[in-house]
Amino acid sequence: MKVCSAVLAAGASSRFGSDKLEVKIGEKTVLERVVETARRFGETILVTRKPRNIPGTIEVINPNWEQGISTSVKLAVAKAGQIGCDFLLIFLGDMPFLKEECASRIVEEAMKDNSKLIVYPALGDKKGFPTLLKKEGFELAESVTGDAGLRQLIERYPSLCLSVTLPIDECYKDVDRPEDIYE
Repeated sequence: MKVCSAVLAAGASSRFGSDKLEVKIGEKTVLERVVETARRFGETILVTRKPRNIPGTIEVINPNWEQGISTSVKLAVAKAGQIGCDFLLIFLGDMPFLKEECASRIVEEAMKDNSKLIVYPALGDKKGFPTLLKKEGFELAESVTGDAGLRQLIERYPSLCLSVTLPIDECYKDVDRPEDIYE
């Protein structure tokens, strides 16, 4: 099974007030931290609205980023199909605190259950990341629209999805405002 990762990083950072992906946490930017984690899980596709030039990624520019995260999901899934991925782990570019353990558990659970096409962490009603999409579900991703991403498929096809309870705060914490970095 070939596992690949995608980092979706094409948003405008409008609530943050500046490009949050370029903010440094220690020696690395928010985006570099996410990519570093994602790269531990195979070839990494970086979907962005402008060139980021991050080594070790396959960069895909999203010209339609203003239409929502669904456009980035579709580009990532298309590229994953082109490079022969069996599993695509989807990370968000604004989750610099996400622990490798979150992704490892999702991959483990996906390998155990062949009947589920989408595997994701959850804690109560809260959906976390990364979300794993199996290649058998790549075609389903073509139907997502707007700014909800794979959540649409999770709601539409619950029998094809596996929710993994992960009580790890970092699976759910993103950066929307400057104070989210420095809390």
